[in-house]
Amino acid sequence: MKDALLFTAVVLLVLAIVLYVKNMIANGVTPNPATFFIRSTVAIINCFSYFTVVHQDNFKTSITVISAVGLSGIFFYALARGKFTKLRWVDVTCAGAAMIIVVIWKSTGNAVVANLILQGVMLLSFYPAVNGVLYGHAKEKSSTWILATLCYVAMVMAILVDWKTGSAYQLVHPIVSGIIGNGALAVAVLWHNGKKRLNILSVYGWNSYLN
Repeated sequence: MKDALLFTAVVLLVLAIVLYVKNMIANGVTPNPATFFIRSTVAIINCFSYFTVVHQDNFKTSITVISAVGLSGIFFYALARGKFTKLRWVDVTCAGAAMIIVVIWKSTGNAVVANLILQGVMLLSFYPAVNGVLYGHAKEKSSTWILATLCYVAMVMAILVDWKTGSAYQLVHPIVSGIIGNGALAVAVLWHNGKKRLNILSVYGWNSYLN
């Protein structure tokens, strides 16, 4: 059961990454530079610390590895092709705060504590993207972030069905940065799109009334 859930999580994550790249190439999305810089950097570090947290479970760690590779690939492709949105003060502020937290992370010698600190950085990294979507500075599609959220839901379920000592620490990464982070961005996109459609309908309805 655990392996089936983890396999499902891997497939969902790969689909999310492929779909995001496809949308980015087609100019359907505009990645936030701060979000992807922070996430790709921290995701690489997260691979090593989470490996200790899950007691060297390669299957569980594979999700963090795929995430790190995917985020890094998106970051460098967007950087090379000029796909990023313009940097704003909120992006720079979040990036600076994230780097301060990383320095704090570096000062601890406890792998579990280090991993917990990293989740705060990962969660913070979503804010620039959410802010950009809500204020119309960036284009995102909800499908990618819904798939990513479902990936981590499957990962949480895999941990729950294979509960062991220390599993509570294993849940922090998929819940905080996986479900809450990705879920918040998915909700932001859906809310923004819904608001935009409502505005269009309002304008259309008003014009119809005038005519």
